[in-house]
Amino acid sequence: VSFSRPETSIMSQYLEIVRSRPVIYDGSMGAYLLNMELTAEDYGGKEGCNDFLVLSKPGVIEDVHTAYLEAGADVLCFEPMTALEPIVAKYGQTHGLIASKVDARTLTFGPIERIKAEIDATLPLARQCRGFMFAVGNHIPSNVPVEYAQFYMDYLRQNWYL
Repeated sequence: VSFSRPETSIMSQYLEIVRSRPVIYDGSMGAYLLNMELTAEDYGGKEGCNDFLVLSKPGVIEDVHTAYLEAGADVLCFEPMTALEPIVAKYGQTHGLIASKVDARTLTFGPIERIKAEIDATLPLARQCRGFMFAVGNHIPSNVPVEYAQFYMDYLRQNWYL
C-alpha cells in the first residue's frame, strides 16, 4: 500500500533531510535514566517506572531530551503519558517526533470509541510537526486483540491524510 499526501513546507523540509542524510533518533531513554541513578523517591514511589517520571520529575525527562538534541538527534520519542501540546510547541517545527496520545492500555482493553478518541486527539498535533510518526509507547503490545489493532491501523490510515 502506498501512502502519499501533499507535502507542506514543514514536511518538505523533513523529507529533504531524510533524503539527504541519515536521520538520527534519540537514544535509549531507559539506559540514560539508569545511568542517572535515580531513587524510588524520584519515581514518586514507583521505582523503575520510567513513564511515571513524566509526572514525578518532568525536568529529568526534559534534561534527557536536551542531551540527545545536543548530541545531534533529529527525532525525539515520547510516551503517551507525556503531554504532547507543549512538546509539539517546543520541538514540532525543528525536530521529528515519535509519539501519540494512544495508550497501550487503551489499545489492549478498548473500547474502540476510546481508541478513536485518542487518535483524534493526536492528529491535529501531528499535522503541526515537520515530521511525525505515530507510536503506541515503544510498540504495540502482543496481547492487543487483533480487532483493536486492525481498527487502529485502518482508522489511522483513513484519517492521517485529511
